Parts: sequence; structure tokens; C-alpha cells
Amino acid sequence: MLVGAASLVVPRAGASAAALPVASGNPLLAPFESQTVRWQECQVGPNDAVGGYLDNVGAQCADVSVPLDYARPTGRTITLGLARIRAVDQAHRRGPLMVNLGGPGGGAVDAVADIRAMLGPTADRFDLVAMDPRFVGRSSALDCGPALGADWLRAAGPDQDSFERVAAEQAATAAGCSAHADVLPFASTRNTARDMDVVRAALGAATTSYLGYSYGTYLGAVYMQMFPDRVDRFVLDSAVDPATYSPRVLRGSGDLLEAALGEWAAWAAGQDAQFALGRTAAQVLHTVDRIYQAAARRPLTVDGVRYDASDIPRLLIASLIDDSEDAAAVLAMGVRAFADAADGRAPAANPYLTEFLQGLATDGPALPGAHAHAGTDAGAGGSVVSAFQSAQLAVLCGDVPASRIAGDYLADVRRHTGAQRHVAGAIWNITPCAFWPVRPVEPPTRVANAVPALVVAAEKDNRTPYAGARALHRVLSASRLVTLRDARVHGVYPGRSGCVDGAVNAYLQNGTSPRGDVTCTSPPAAVGSPPE
Repeated sequence: MLVGAASLVVPRAGASAAALPVASGNPLLAPFESQTVRWQECQVGPNDAVGGYLDNVGAQCADVSVPLDYARPTGRTITLGLARIRAVDQAHRRGPLMVNLGGPGGGAVDAVADIRAMLGPTADRFDLVAMDPRFVGRSSALDCGPALGADWLRAAGPDQDSFERVAAEQAATAAGCSAHADVLPFASTRNTARDMDVVRAALGAATTSYLGYSYGTYLGAVYMQMFPDRVDRFVLDSAVDPATYSPRVLRGSGDLLEAALGEWAAWAAGQDAQFALGRTAAQVLHTVDRIYQAAARRPLTVDGVRYDASDIPRLLIASLIDDSEDAAAVLAMGVRAFADAADGRAPAANPYLTEFLQGLATDGPALPGAHAHAGTDAGAGGSVVSAFQSAQLAVLCGDVPASRIAGDYLADVRRHTGAQRHVAGAIWNITPCAFWPVRPVEPPTRVANAVPALVVAAEKDNRTPYAGARALHRVLSASRLVTLRDARVHGVYPGRSGCVDGAVNAYLQNGTSPRGDVTCTSPPAAVGSPPE
């Protein structure tokens, strides 16, 4: 099941952890790096059900202070929320394993127990440390309020009127965050990486290990570039190409999404007796097209909510992330409901509708417990949705400059509509970053180094395309690439393939890196099958 299955322990670039001082040596950061981390109970009040759950499973929480602006570390500070589950094997504890589940805008503190369950024995020698990135969750959360109460990924065009209407909505979304212009310049991946390094030092660790998913791979790569001598064992799963990372995060996914839709349509055609969407893939796609056409004429009401033409593509995109039977069934029942609405009928209740409307998409793995995110991600007076989207946009718009020429976006939508007719209006559309009230303070990070890491990817991932994983592997010249072939999934490790899990577990547990890149089958080959 492995290509190049022989393995070796790859030495980490730079000095050994034992020889490194914990602190960076920057005297202005010394108060932050030497602060005492006071671990305590996670529950912050009687209504904090997630905090109570974390306390019950043995997690500990803490706050640390970091500079708002690292260029002026003696100025204003903000608070980061941390959670920790200590190593089972304290006698042989390796150090911290920090985790980021993606986003940007996604927290990890509330999910720390589920992450620990997901990792199992692999994490026994690590203190598992979850940090809510700056402006997320328990870390001085940012919430722009009702303007971001609906998904900012919206479809437009190719007609001028549709594009201008959605562009006005995106401008209003950006304006909703203008009240926070005092902190927005400091929402960036580079500052989050600096926060990670302060946390590392405050924990008394010379180096840190890391497991990052989706956007978390970009954060991990930026950290590796900025702090190469502080890197221990880094796993980057469902990787972003750092050279093409931008506010239009899905622009390279159009062909993959259309192919995934075609695969799903063929599956749905075989289930026509259950879903009645069409007996052939072409007929199923015609049903989807009919929904698009009806929504362009008038909003469709499903489960008491009105959806117009700008909403439908993002629901489709969210549901195409996974090639499992369950995901296919959720999409089929969602399409069935919208087809009924397009025909003027009230959609029948079905057990998958809520899941479809909320979107299957996550920017990381499916966690086993699903205890996380029960209301602690929002700022005062906000909601979980608006808080997530506020933090997400703040980082996307703060990392890479976006074009402010509206015509560029309309031209892109029109250029790609033919080949990507179901998704082009969303993935090439103008974003709120084109109207953002502040500009990026720093240029994007150029990633290119020889620090060892493990890059993990699924070959048909349509959220962070496989080409991006290969690109990241190239610029991280000492990395190894672990590929799950023929799989459409976002967040590969663990549980998708014993082959992938074996490579990642060996690396995290023992520092054993494959001698060469690894290719795994999907689904995993039967026990005893010969290597590919």
C-alpha cells in the first residue's frame, strides 16, 4: 500500500531542541514569552455547556496575552484562549502538539477533546494544545454583526444586473466590519503564526509539533517559514498552495467541482426510485439546471427560508466535498427539496434537509464527538455564523490584497461560466475583500525552505485541490507527500485509509518519515494486498 515504504528518521533543520533556548531573544517579546500560563477549568459560566464537557473529560484551559501589533509589542494587547489535554506518557512527553482545524475563522479550543479522541494513542506522548486564533472564539473574538449573518460566498453574473446586485451586497458586508478598523490590520496569518510562537515559548517548549488542516496548512507553512528552528513534527493535511492563496479561495476548484457533480449525478441516477431526480446522469443534471433557472426568476422557499440564485451554488459546492454515500444522499435530498420548490410544491420533510442547508463543508476532519461550537465562538451580541465569517474575512482580506476593480471579477465569471456553469458565479465572483476597509499591512509570505514535514492530500479534493499539495511539497523541499488516490475528501487523516494513518502515525509518534512519497489506495486495499 506504500510507494517507497522504506523509511528513515529525517533530522529537523537547525539546532536540536535541547540546544535551543525557549525564548526568541527579542527583549520586547520577553514579557509575553515568559508569562505564566495558569491552567484552570474550561467552563466560564453555567451556560457554557462545552466548557463543562471539556472539564468532564480532563481538559484544562488558559488565557495568554499577546501584542495586538507585533511591530509595537509594548502597545495594546489581546487575549488568546488555549485548551490542553496533557500527555498520557508524561515520563516520555515530547512536547506540545498544536492543532488548527482550518478556516480561517475556525476555532480549536472547544473541539480539543474530540481532536484527542480522533488522534487516539498517537497523541499519548504530546500535550495536545488547541489555540483559538486571534479574533476567533475564546481569543478576543471579532464579530461584525448581522452584516455577516449569511454566507459571504455568493454567486453572481454572468449578466451585469445580477453581478451589480451581489457586488452591492458584498460591499455592505465589508462595511459591516468598518467599526473594527482599529484591529482589522492585525488580523493575518503572519500574526497568528507569531501568536503560536509566543504560546510555544510561554509553555516552556523549545519546539512545537503541529497538525493543520486546509487553511491550517497555510498557517503551518507560514510558521515553518518564519520560525524554521522551532519546528518539530509538522503534518499539513489537505494543503493550500501558498503561492496562490487568496481571498477567492475556491478559484482553482471549478473543474473539480463540475467533475464531482457529474459523479454524483451518475450515482443519483442509480437511485431514481428513492430520489426521483432522473434515470440518467444527464436527466439529474437537467433537474439541477431547472433549479438554477427557477431561482433566477424568483426565490425558492425551502424549510421556511427564501433562497435566490446567488445562494444555490454555495449549497451545491458545500455538498460536493465528500464522496461518501451519506454525503451523496444528503445532496440528493437537498436537490429533491429544491426541485419541488421550483415546481411550486412544498418540499416534503426529509431527515437530510437541515444538514444540506447548513452545508456539509468543514475545513478539517469530521470529528467523532461533535461536542464543539455550542455558542462560544461568537462575540458579544453576535452569532456563531457572523463571528466565524467575520474572523474568516478579516484574515483573508488581511493576508493578500484583493483587486478593487469590479470589472475584473465579472470578466472572470463570464470567462469560466461555459466550462463551470454550476459554480463559476460563486468561485470567481467579487468578494467583500474588494471593499474591505483596510489594506494588508504586510506582503504575503513566500514559502520556500528545507524544513521536514508531512504533506497529506486526497487526489480529488475539490476544496484544496491536489495541485496545491504538490506545489506545497515542492517548496517545502524536505517534505514527504502522502496521497490518497482517487478519493474526493477534505481532511484525510485519520480514518479514511489505514495506509495514510500508518504514515502519519509513524511520523508523529516516532519521527519516522517515509524515504519517498507515499501513494495510498481509496478505499484501503485489503490486508495482505501487494504494494502498488
